[in-house]
Amino acid sequence: MSLVEADGARFIIDSGILFPYEDFFDLNYLIPDMSDLGKIDRIIITHGHEDHIGAIAHFRDNYPDVPIHTPKFAALLMAKKLREAGHAQKFEIYKDLDEIKLTDSLSVFPVRVDHSIPDTHGLLICDKKSDTALIYASDFKVDNIKSPSLTAAAKRFSTFTHRVALFDSTNMTSGQDKTLSEDELYEDLKTVIEESSGRVFLTAFASNVDRIQTVNKICSELRRPMVMIGRSMKFYTQTAAEEGYLKEYSKIHYDWGEVLPDQKNLVCLVSGCQGDFKSATRRIITDEDSSLILNETDTFIFSSKTIPGNEKKLSLLENKLSNRGVRVIKPGKYKIHASGHACKEDLKLMYQLFKPTHVIPIHGESTFLDAHIEFAKGLLKDINCYRLLNFRGFEIEKNGEVHIFQLDQLDPILIHGKGIEIERSALSERRKMACNGVIFVSLNLKSQKYFIDMRGLPKKMTDRKEQLENLVKVHLNGKKFRGTEDLRVNIRRFCQEHLGYKPVTLVQEV
Repeated sequence: MSLVEADGARFIIDSGILFPYEDFFDLNYLIPDMSDLGKIDRIIITHGHEDHIGAIAHFRDNYPDVPIHTPKFAALLMAKKLREAGHAQKFEIYKDLDEIKLTDSLSVFPVRVDHSIPDTHGLLICDKKSDTALIYASDFKVDNIKSPSLTAAAKRFSTFTHRVALFDSTNMTSGQDKTLSEDELYEDLKTVIEESSGRVFLTAFASNVDRIQTVNKICSELRRPMVMIGRSMKFYTQTAAEEGYLKEYSKIHYDWGEVLPDQKNLVCLVSGCQGDFKSATRRIITDEDSSLILNETDTFIFSSKTIPGNEKKLSLLENKLSNRGVRVIKPGKYKIHASGHACKEDLKLMYQLFKPTHVIPIHGESTFLDAHIEFAKGLLKDINCYRLLNFRGFEIEKNGEVHIFQLDQLDPILIHGKGIEIERSALSERRKMACNGVIFVSLNLKSQKYFIDMRGLPKKMTDRKEQLENLVKVHLNGKKFRGTEDLRVNIRRFCQEHLGYKPVTLVQEV
């Protein structure tokens, strides 16, 4: 989520979510804290990935009437989110190079770019009053630098004195010079599928409609049935097919009931390519799906890049497959995955086309931003480069000077369950219970009865339950009841002595 202010207008670019780095006590995702945004005139969506639209319902909670400008495919995806949250699904659908006019001086022009999801756009932001233009492309790669969209945008961009480029830095440290196009994957994917004597399971990002189309075309040519497994894979594919973003070369099956699960020539597209805890990929590999049991004739293709932080859980799943005798195919020997983000050659083409006077890299880790700056300096003479980290903003003066300034740091909001905010203190309690276990003690002072329940503790502690009961009896039978807090402290000391740590302990009177 980015905030842009110019000529008295204030608008937001995207409203995305951040996923936790691990399976974090059922935490679903994180969203920006929008409590201090102030007046917003409109929001402009660039494309339909979750890190760009995932928080749209939360944005609507705060801004129920702000117009949402969006490409059509992202609108289809957001409509479901807004409907489930009880919001109206009203959008201002834009097309390539449409003018979104904010003031007499300020306009935004969407510019179609290549990415791993249909209908992705960069934004050309033009302010005549300050003679400044920004080209903002957070997610893109370059399949055709001579595309009419890029050519027209570069021509308009060149008419401004101050020209600022905010480009994707995701692949700046990649060893690959040029990002592959989806077309370059066709031959290798077809070879791997054709060589497979049994069923083929292919996991990829569900939003990668181009990859789904490539596999569908191969299935048609090889006369192999194609089956969707996983809610997100079914949803993205059905949405794309129904709205004309996906050309179906052969029938796509959305339900196991349409095919024979043990049919050897099946090609199954499976969601959950990062091995997420509840994903279809994990359920299949760990035998949690009783309708589908893997065997040594099967092939499992990981047609995706491992997101940093997910290496261990994916490695464990790959080992499980290998132990079962399943053939595992990963990017490397075969071209079976193409990134949706620009590598150095893609960026070089963009810089040569747009010729900015200022460069502010975006969308990447701090080390990626640094590498991007060094790369841009090597390409363009007399270029002004600026490093923009989280919770920093930049201001462009009329004379073209750029000032970086620190913003107030607002922690992201934690969301779990049905889109419900959960406080950090509650998450901290979950962590303590998960790591240390919990002891519940209920007391009836009148009858002198008590009940003790222990959860998540080692057998050594449950074997000492009689000693723990004696501790409670002594406390109850004392000349004067010293209160539940004193008992709680004594129980924790007892546990520290025998376990070396203190479980969460709750004592209540009933």
